[in-house]
Amino acid sequence: MLGATSLEYNSDAGPLKYLVGTEQGYIVQATKKKSVEITQRFGVENGKHHGPVYALQRNPGHTKYFLSVGDWSAKIWSEELKSPIMQTRYHSAYLTDGCWSPTRCGLFFLTRIDGFLDVWDFYYRQNEICYSQKISDCPLTSISVNQHLAAIGDAEGTVSIMQLCKPLYDTTAKEKEVMQQIFEREFRREKNLEVMKKNANEQKGAPKAKKGEDPESLAKEKEAQLKEQIEKIQEDFFKHVATEEHDADAIKARGEMN
Repeated sequence: MLGATSLEYNSDAGPLKYLVGTEQGYIVQATKKKSVEITQRFGVENGKHHGPVYALQRNPGHTKYFLSVGDWSAKIWSEELKSPIMQTRYHSAYLTDGCWSPTRCGLFFLTRIDGFLDVWDFYYRQNEICYSQKISDCPLTSISVNQHLAAIGDAEGTVSIMQLCKPLYDTTAKEKEVMQQIFEREFRREKNLEVMKKNANEQKGAPKAKKGEDPESLAKEKEAQLKEQIEKIQEDFFKHVATEEHDADAIKARGEMN
């Protein structure tokens, strides 16, 4: 039994489907017909939050991908994979809530227990915060964004209305397309890592050498096969990355020219 701490429902992703964040840091996907049926559990084997999941929201442009907020990080998941495909670095303070920008599918907001609001823009960079602002002297607890305005609640019951600058809500012509490429690239990377892990586990559980076979030679042969598979996976992945980065740069360049 898992205690629920957050809920996400978006009819665009399926009228009977919803996501539930739990106290234990896992996320479950369920469908409600005549009875509730859990169809997927995220983070059970790898990538769960180290504490309750305080926020869940599907991406406004790509509903297959969703954001979760808990402990000191935010993670992005795909419905087709049980581990996160992307995540932020660990923040200096505990995170309490978060949401996507309703107009920009590559940007999301996070509230912190030390009173700061952080903004991440994965469209331009995925390794650092693009903007951070002190909102209150007490812990922030909730946030809601409506185009150019953000309403932020704190632990004392105060709601602060923040007006966003134009780059935080004004989308570019190709942002949705570029973010789709980024999500798919990271999905393939995580999928490849899963394959590598599975192969490594199979290697550990490989049968012992039969009578007359040299155990050392058999182990070396298996190791060589695994190494060859890993190299092929890495080569294929980086080919995709190189192609997509070139395409993304070309798309951005065309957008700037327009």
